[in-house]
Amino acid sequence: LRVRDLEALERWESRLTAHDVPFALERHGEAEHLYLLDPNEIMLELCVQMPESAAGQLHGGHDILQRWVDGVR
Repeated sequence: LRVRDLEALERWESRLTAHDVPFALERHGEAEHLYLLDPNEIMLELCVQMPESAAGQLHGGHDILQRWVDGVR
């Protein structure tokens, strides 16, 4: 799940910490990621994507999605 900006991710960190919810933070290139497990132990990811890291990602998105739907990886 993408959050608006770094401040929004920091608010999530504060809320999770206040409620003793374990989480992990990672940085991949220019993007910040926060990982946590929901009550069913499904991993969720909150991500702040910086403009530099998003460059070019919209191009070809529909083609990639169609390949997934068609079962082609």
